[in-house]
Amino acid sequence: MTPEQILEESEKLQDKLIFNRRYLHSHAETGFDLKDTFAFVKKELKELGYEPAEEILRAPAI
Repeated sequence: MTPEQILEESEKLQDKLIFNRRYLHSHAETGFDLKDTFAFVKKELKELGYEPAEEILRAPAI
């Protein structure tokens, strides 16, 4: 992918990324009890064509 193509793709995703950031900040969870955050991230990853592993989503790495 050329730098121009990467820029074009990132511009297409800009509104979605801003929405996601604002959503996560307005629905903040604390500690390691991140059920809603994990569900949101899993849904977004699936929409992008990924199949996230459940054990990774349970890890406190987000």
